[in-house]
Amino acid sequence: MTAAWFANESATMKTLRVYYSTGSQAGFTLLEVLVALLVLSIGLLGLAALQTLSLKFNHQSYGRTQAVIRASDMLDRIRANPLGKKAGAYDFVAAGSIPAISTDCTTAVCNSTELATYDINKWNTDNANLLNGTGAITTSASVRTITIAWKETSTDKNSTDSSVDMSLTVEGPL
Repeated sequence: MTAAWFANESATMKTLRVYYSTGSQAGFTLLEVLVALLVLSIGLLGLAALQTLSLKFNHQSYGRTQAVIRASDMLDRIRANPLGKKAGAYDFVAAGSIPAISTDCTTAVCNSTELATYDINKWNTDNANLLNGTGAITTSASVRTITIAWKETSTDKNSTDSSVDMSLTVEGPL
């Protein structure tokens, strides 16, 4: 906008009058504000989408970390019970198998077989609770394989299924 300043010389006191030209620029400021709001809203939508994707990836990372921790937990349980390991109590565990336990080994004294049964029960119960997954153990002549399987939310927009089957396999010598 342009302003014209005029002084009234005839009065004893100078009076300033401002005259604004309202030519072809009427409403242009409102248009600038609307464009700025549009750009800002698109930017905020982009940030919201980025935050949502970040949360999905963090959840997937949590699931994978829990799977590694669960596999390490079972390896530690096997190492802590060498008599149960030698007796073959950990050689085969069916996927998701949660055997019944007769003794709570955290409060009572257990033999090696009871401890192995307790370990497998707690391990697969934790797998189901933390990952909504299952754990399995197989043993060949020289290798023990621990497998944990769970479902993970898909981030692929082209996928028709919203979940992906994931598994972690850890192999080690007997």
